[in-house]
Amino acid sequence: MRTTSQRADTTSPVVSARPTISDATSDQDSQQQQGLFHESGRFLCGVALSVFQNSGDDNAQWAHFQRSRFSWFSIRGKLTRRGLKEEDKLYIGAAQADTPATDHDIQNRIGKADIAEEGQQQDGSKPPEQSGDTIKRYKVQLRTSPTLVAEHPADFWNNYETDIQLAAGLGCNSFRISLEWSRVVPEQGVIDMAAVQRYHDIFDCIERCGMVPNVTLHWWTHPQWFDKLGEFTTEDSVPLFEEWAQTAFYHFGHRVHLWATFNEPEACSLCGHVLGNHPPGRMFQFKAAGQKLLNMVRCHAAAYRAIKQMPGGERCAVGIILNIVWAEPRRTGALFKHVEVLSNVLSRVWDIQAAMNYLLSGRYTYTHPLGKLVSHVYWEDPQGKPGCDWLGVNHYARAVLDWNLSVSSKASKVVLTDMGFPVEPHSLYMAVAWASQLKVPMYIMESGAPFDSDENGRAEFINSALEQVKQAVNDGYDLRGYHYWTLLDDYEFNYGYDLKFGLYAWDPKGTGPQRTERAGAKVLRKWYSGLAGQMQQALLGHKDMHKTMPAGIRTKDCPTPTAQACTPVHHKAAKRHVSRQSYSSSKLFRGHVGVSGLRQAAFIA
Repeated sequence: MRTTSQRADTTSPVVSARPTISDATSDQDSQQQQGLFHESGRFLCGVALSVFQNSGDDNAQWAHFQRSRFSWFSIRGKLTRRGLKEEDKLYIGAAQADTPATDHDIQNRIGKADIAEEGQQQDGSKPPEQSGDTIKRYKVQLRTSPTLVAEHPADFWNNYETDIQLAAGLGCNSFRISLEWSRVVPEQGVIDMAAVQRYHDIFDCIERCGMVPNVTLHWWTHPQWFDKLGEFTTEDSVPLFEEWAQTAFYHFGHRVHLWATFNEPEACSLCGHVLGNHPPGRMFQFKAAGQKLLNMVRCHAAAYRAIKQMPGGERCAVGIILNIVWAEPRRTGALFKHVEVLSNVLSRVWDIQAAMNYLLSGRYTYTHPLGKLVSHVYWEDPQGKPGCDWLGVNHYARAVLDWNLSVSSKASKVVLTDMGFPVEPHSLYMAVAWASQLKVPMYIMESGAPFDSDENGRAEFINSALEQVKQAVNDGYDLRGYHYWTLLDDYEFNYGYDLKFGLYAWDPKGTGPQRTERAGAKVLRKWYSGLAGQMQQALLGHKDMHKTMPAGIRTKDCPTPTAQACTPVHHKAAKRHVSRQSYSSSKLFRGHVGVSGLRQAAFIA
């Protein structure tokens, strides 16, 4: 393995031996890892930040995908019903193309009469405000290839001290960050020691600010050289990813206690091979998606074993992060039987259960949403159940469908995010309940909502989410942390810079390291001022929390997180489901149920 003092494309590499396990400094390991092990007992209050989404990297496969193969457009409906207004964005396709589609091309495909800029009619004037129960207007918004993150980065890589201090100012005791494979190993066999040192500088800053880092080895991005070798579509990815895990742990194992192998592997497979809006941009390749997800969970198992065999590995915690998303009917009964069938199909498309079954038993089964006769992937690990010390829970919303297959809500009060999904806090509790079947400690690693101008909506989301966190811990779930997504506005992959998840506003059209605090930051700071201590006391009060789960949770009857199977029957929040209020999609979306429902189920991807 070669090392470089700077980036490999600017400096001739210095040939050196690849770091071996025996080279690790045992004294340093024993001193620092003991302290890190103690940190694992704390309830973590933090924020999550992806280095690629904030800084970009030309060596990552996403950078190549952005420039050469990604063209898409969106349909955004402006709806009015019962005094409620919503913007619902539906992404149609991510077609492979040598060049992005032009305005003229897309106008010819979907009709010139339907294309208008947001808030304008075809003549450029502002449309009149509408009210009442009738949906009066809609628009189709043209989007070509989104702004490239590398051209307009918030640049955490070079402004990390500023951003880490902002996180500390929120009262965080934890900082979740990605270890970018493409930065540390920009070429196969080459380690960029300048990038390694930068990560050490980042960890130093995190520790100086009173926080502990937790890292993710694969956060949707990997080196372009790995992509050219077939990435996770081939079994050859397993030893390559194992080597990356060993390299990362050799350099940073004494700095970090919580290690995640993957962030949302099911989203990578679904969006890359079914929806086509992530690399490699394929569509409706269900079997390829199932095979890719299999290889990724096999990589997790191999990385887990490799890390545990390294000095200090037995004192760290290695886990994986799943995006827990499902679809369900708004109500039960004969009128909703067809909705129940569709909901099950959409949940199987996402198929977090395939990953969970492998973690539970070492047996992996992926079935085409329409059944085994269409396509089927099965594999049984000869080494049995894989290791997993903890499970990360990412959750934003669930997809609730009405009788007419429009997107609906079970909340008594409908608060819509800029992404078009409603704020339904109880679904976070349900996601934790479903994840608890693995019987390992759980951490919420991503939870957030995009609001550009409605800070009351963001505040309501944070308040309701953390109320659910408190309720879950008090009910006996081994939930040990919450991380808000995200610290500052960033590049949201196929959504570009449209979605504003950040506690701090950042404008890609601005100049300098501008970060403006939003009202949501004040709300989270107030929560974090006492949450860790309260939750730690609650966790210490529970005994044998892994032996039994709270009453009402029946995981054996819960192939996906549904309200019927996963809602604790004694939980007071369940009473909120008595009163319903739905919002309907416009006629524009009716008749496109499969795409609309799937889009809602895969909203954050």
